[in-house]
This record gives sequence, C-alpha cells and structure tokens, in this order.
Amino acid sequence: TRVALGVKDYHLELDDKHFTEPVEDQGNRIVIHFIQSYPLHCPRCGQPMLKNGFRTVNALGPSLHYKPTIWSIRKQKYLCKPSDDCPNTVTRLAQVKDIDYHTHITWAIKQRAMM
Repeated sequence: TRVALGVKDYHLELDDKHFTEPVEDQGNRIVIHFIQSYPLHCPRCGQPMLKNGFRTVNALGPSLHYKPTIWSIRKQKYLCKPSDDCPNTVTRLAQVKDIDYHTHITWAIKQRAMM
C-alpha cells in the first residue's frame, strides 16, 4: 500500500486502531486514513515536547483504481509548557515529508503532473 501510494515518510502509518478499514472506498473516491506521531524536542530548550492531541488534515494523493485518493492524516500536536529554559509556550504539529507545509497535494501528484 505504501509503495502504491508513494508514501516515503516512515512516520506515516495506516490508522487501523481508530478505523476498522483504514482504506475506505466511497464510490467516487478512496479515503486512506493515516496517523502520524513521533517524539519531538522543543526547538528552543531541547526538552521533549508533550503530546497534545491530534489534528486531522486531508491531502490529495495519487489515484488508485482510477479514482482520486484522499489522505486523511491524524497529525500529532505537541506542546512545550513554559519553564526556566523556555519562558514561552511552544506548540508544533507533526510534519509529513511527502507534503509541503501549508499544501494539500502530495509530492507524488506534483511529480506526475510534471511528467
């Protein structure tokens, strides 16, 4: 599945714990449910950041069976509370290597469009 979708980010995994079927055929499109979580350190103080829930984002992925594919990604949210080393609250969101920041189109789609 990872090869067919062009997934190169090894932190991106199928979300089979929250969905009975992580690959969902909705007739006119296919929705694939992913989850992304990994340990992250604060960019200011270097301490491990606390996990603070998830945020779901959708991105357009390469088509499967001639149907458009939507990647529904539950991205981990992170938080570093204020301390002596880090006076301000720092928040971050997990980054997907296959998708640019503030973009909802995967690199695989962009490469196919260029070809």
